[in-house]
Amino acid sequence: MNFFIDNWQAILSGGTGVVGGISGFFLGRKGRMARTMQEQGAAMELMQKAYDSFVSDSKAQYEGVKSELQELRSKVHGYEQQISTLKEEILQYKVKVGEYELEVERLKGELSKYKTKKQ
Repeated sequence: MNFFIDNWQAILSGGTGVVGGISGFFLGRKGRMARTMQEQGAAMELMQKAYDSFVSDSKAQYEGVKSELQELRSKVHGYEQQISTLKEEILQYKVKVGEYELEVERLKGELSKYKTKKQ
């Protein structure tokens, strides 16, 4: 017991050092955790900004493709109308060609009558 009384200052300073070391470890750990949380928060902010930029860019590209698709659909519709009109014209020309062929045959027959009369 005399040992503790004689060395109380040394024991107290050693105990204080141990308690200080342990508390420093935990407080330092809390500080590291706080810094880590701040760094993670900053990283999340950067990721969110990158994501927002990506979404904005994707939306702009989508709108561009959408308008281009509408333009192409309009052109295709116009081409379909032209094709329909041309098909109708072709049918009319086929009818006329048939009429002309009949007229040619009729005229050939009439011509052959004149050839036989002349001879």
